[in-house]
Amino acid sequence: MSTRRYQRHSTEFKVRLVQSYLGGEGTIKGLARLHGVHHSLLRQWVDKYRKCHFDEKEVVVEKEEEYEAKIAAFERKAFLH
Repeated sequence: MSTRRYQRHSTEFKVRLVQSYLGGEGTIKGLARLHGVHHSLLRQWVDKYRKCHFDEKEVVVEKEEEYEAKIAAFERKAFLH
């Protein structure tokens, strides 16, 4: 029996992939396969994008969280040495 692993994709990745599709760079299935996501998931992202549910604030918040995590890791590393 296999276990499923769920992966969280950044809003930036989702928007980039959706824009590739909408820009005619490939089919839903082709782009999804190329980037390792299921085609139905990419279809959901396209629908969400068309309804304007992807927000630039999401991208900024994700970047901020990423930077804060990196800073915390550096501080822990500096504290241990």
